[in-house]
Amino acid sequence: MDVAAYVSHNKLDLSTNGFPEIDYVCISPHKMLGGSESTGVLIGKKEAYDSSNPPSFPGGGTVTAVVSMDADHIWFEPEPSVRETPGTPNMIGFYRAALAFEL
Repeated sequence: MDVAAYVSHNKLDLSTNGFPEIDYVCISPHKMLGGSESTGVLIGKKEAYDSSNPPSFPGGGTVTAVVSMDADHIWFEPEPSVRETPGTPNMIGFYRAALAFEL
């Protein structure tokens, strides 16, 4: 569910008291006050993530080990937050997103 406009004016509750039926939420902090040039946020339930599929963009820290060039012999990081974050993280964008939520 895209709640980019909702979270800039409302509190988002994904607990069992709020919206328990939602598996994934994407937020665009750049639409919030003070969120200019911030990184987008994807929040998801761990049980809704299928780790049997390869990462969307394999590379960087997503690969744990490569035994051979065959795709069946590449071991990926099991933790979803690490597995789906290839390359160098946008640390300034993360910091700006956090500040936008604080405002």
